[in-house]
Amino acid sequence: MSRPWASVLRKEGIALTVASNPLGDFPELNPFNYNLIVTRPGFCESKPSVCRKLVNGFKNALTFMHEKPAETGAILRRKFDKTDAALVDDALKAVIEGTPRTPLVKEEGFVSAQNYMLSAGIMKPEEKLALLAGIYNNAYAK
Repeated sequence: MSRPWASVLRKEGIALTVASNPLGDFPELNPFNYNLIVTRPGFCESKPSVCRKLVNGFKNALTFMHEKPAETGAILRRKFDKTDAALVDDALKAVIEGTPRTPLVKEEGFVSAQNYMLSAGIMKPEEKLALLAGIYNNAYAK
């Protein structure tokens, strides 16, 4: 369940957090590639400046949210001014804990994702990829 919905449900007493990977539960799933930027094949090769600028923006945002969480919270509270500030702060805390500091994608994150999908029955064993290096590219994240 995405933020801030988990925070809202906890506040209203409708639900409670039993486990949270970003807050330290299930360490065997880490690293885990939660968010990825996906393009059409060949897009970044044909428009490298667009991809460099996009990934650089993410890199700056990741650095900002980790190094300046109070300022990040202030921005979010202004943006979500109709949402209880305590809920925004609670959601931000979990998001920061579960967000990497750089946009670099780690192959181990795909391994963890595949292992999770296999154990949960989402993926069949014959669908598992043995070689993962060809499905991601960190060229624009450096």
